Amino acid sequence: MKRKILSILLLILSTFLIIFAQLKHDVIYVGIDSNFWPMTYKSNNSYTGFDIDLANQVFNDADLTFKFEPINWNEKDELMSSGSIDCIWSGFSYNQERANKYRLSTTYLKNNYVIVAPISFTLDTLKEKSTSYKVGVHYKTSASYYFENSEYYNLPSTILYYATINEALSALNVNEIDFIITDEIYATAAIKNELISYEVTNTSLGNELFSIAFSSDIDDETYKRFNDALKNSLSNGVAESISEKWFNANLLPQ
Repeated sequence: MKRKILSILLLILSTFLIIFAQLKHDVIYVGIDSNFWPMTYKSNNSYTGFDIDLANQVFNDADLTFKFEPINWNEKDELMSSGSIDCIWSGFSYNQERANKYRLSTTYLKNNYVIVAPISFTLDTLKEKSTSYKVGVHYKTSASYYFENSEYYNLPSTILYYATINEALSALNVNEIDFIITDEIYATAAIKNELISYEVTNTSLGNELFSIAFSSDIDDETYKRFNDALKNSLSNGVAESISEKWFNANLLPQ
């Protein structure tokens, strides 16, 4: 009798956990860096950018309810671990370490990490420079990782880390730093829109693909519906048209 009651209780508990998991993801909270132009940023009290446009398309196609949650980008991993957000979507780079930690989506955008400097600036000049230079880097990003593992990191330098790429850009504009390390996507869009009168050097410190990171405990059905909708957008021309809108180029993975 006791075994029968225990079995019934276990069945009730299992059913409750399944229902709870489904309810938990009725609304998917999407963590974004609201200062990451042109990917995810705020304009006229609403979020916009390449990632925002693509997110709206994919979630709607997947018939999933979602909400953008602006976060401190430096706290993204902690927020995922605590369950405050269900996924991260703001130019989030794919790598094996993250793939082991999260459920990553199909990759959807390619990106290089480059040096942005005054037009008169050359990498040869940098290597020959005997005095310390100042470089601005967005803290805890792939750009900072690639710089710290490049040949330029060991040159005499003062490295200034910024909470947002916009802060680094502002410092460059007023000559507080000599150059910045950032995404080619961001740099190209900034130059195109005449936000900076600088150039992207022809040296790439590394390249990566962007992906969307979901919490490891997201249910299989939700993940599949989302990923299938993303793949469809990549194959039917929708994602390409969004790329052309923001970058005047097709930056999807080939």
